[in-house]
Amino acid sequence: MKGLGIGPGAGGPGYGDLTKSFSPDMYHQSPGFQFLLNQGNENILNTASARGGVNSGNTLRDLEKFGVGLANEDYQQAYQNYTGDQQRKFSMLDTIAGSGQNAAANLGALGANTAANIGNNITGAANAGAAGIVGGANAATSGINNYLMYSLLQNQLGGDISVSGSAPSPLTVGAGNF
Repeated sequence: MKGLGIGPGAGGPGYGDLTKSFSPDMYHQSPGFQFLLNQGNENILNTASARGGVNSGNTLRDLEKFGVGLANEDYQQAYQNYTGDQQRKFSMLDTIAGSGQNAAANLGALGANTAANIGNNITGAANAGAAGIVGGANAATSGINNYLMYSLLQNQLGGDISVSGSAPSPLTVGAGNF
């Protein structure tokens, strides 16, 4: 935020550096330009001194010509270096922001999956409870049906149904009971 010029610390070192446009002043103050300019000027002055014309119009013209030529030649490269560095910084920030976005998306997906699993577990528990109730009701219905069938048979057979495993004699069962 500081580099973008939107966070706290306005006016401090580095504040807004990422949004600052490249300017000729930045180029002229750069150590690289200053070094090349100083070296070139010294070379011109040394040559002029050897000929005895340091303060001549030709020397001043050569110094100006060299300075302008250097600026024209080197400015584009300095601009490309500056924009390349800015792009590198933005890329690093984008990567950090992308990591945060991915973490948030993954956390959201994890929450959705957890909620779905909890819902499935609750549904499964409810199904198991319902199956138990249905099973109990089926058992009760079967028991009632068995008792009613037993009672009906006992009634039809005249009440003589043996529980010991032996069937009633056909002679003891009246013909009207069938």
